[in-house]
Amino acid sequence: MVVILSACAELGNLSLGRWVHSLVIVRGMVLNFQLGTALVNMYSKSGDVDYAWWVFDRVQEKNVWTWSAMISGLAQHGSTMEALDLLLKMMYKSSKKMKNT
Repeated sequence: MVVILSACAELGNLSLGRWVHSLVIVRGMVLNFQLGTALVNMYSKSGDVDYAWWVFDRVQEKNVWTWSAMISGLAQHGSTMEALDLLLKMMYKSSKKMKNT
């Protein structure tokens, strides 16, 4: 599914991406960081930044790729302040994790 979602993102094919996302939901697939990142990337590259946010908020274990996909999507669609705020949040969470280990 990740590869198909990546292809949808590169093509900017939102309708096909939504269809693939519906298959993910119907099949009860776990929204891990790989699948979550692919969905965030697909929605943001296809112009649906609001839905990219919705998916991003539901990814439990985000990695740097998940954060980067959302930050990039925001920046590409003119939400530079939101992108910078999210970058700062990512950096804060990262430093907090390092202090706990």
